Amino acid sequence: MFPDMLCNELEQLQNSAPAHSWQFSEKMLESSLGLPSDSLMDIFDDFDKKPLASGSIAQVYKAHLGGRPVAVKIRHPRVAQLVDMDFRIMTAFARICDWITALSWLHIRESVEQFSHTMAAQAHLQVEAHHLEILNHNFRKWSTVRFPYPIYASSAVIIETFEAGAVVSDVLDAFESLIPNAKSVTVEE
Repeated sequence: MFPDMLCNELEQLQNSAPAHSWQFSEKMLESSLGLPSDSLMDIFDDFDKKPLASGSIAQVYKAHLGGRPVAVKIRHPRVAQLVDMDFRIMTAFARICDWITALSWLHIRESVEQFSHTMAAQAHLQVEAHHLEILNHNFRKWSTVRFPYPIYASSAVIIETFEAGAVVSDVLDAFESLIPNAKSVTVEE
């Protein structure tokens, strides 16, 4: 649907967002768990201080807890405040657009409000943990589909089972390579 150049740039945003420091992660995790400073290793068997990935909301580390691998997701600093500020600006812009008769059919304000609720929820990781529980319940009979199980969740931290997987874009790229002339396929209106 979109040009390759745009897709490549958006993929970088998805897979290579800036990371925050280990010191921030450690303090956030200790605070969330109610632990004294420098006591993470009293809880975790080991903890890789280099993040596996960093996205727009949080970054993920791999650790071991009770002999099992776990993923630890820690929200970036000020994410909730930045998301809130972004949507306040977008809402103000949408209200201005409401005054323009030619744009009224777009229902921009309603779209921004609906989108803002979804994005604001993503800034609170306990909501993501709840959604993982729902996904696990809904797919419980599918032996080939697995989602992480949340072990602990707060607004800024999720500790969940570590599940081996694949990046969806890599799977799609591999599938696309199997289709002859896949790049030349177009969708007509």
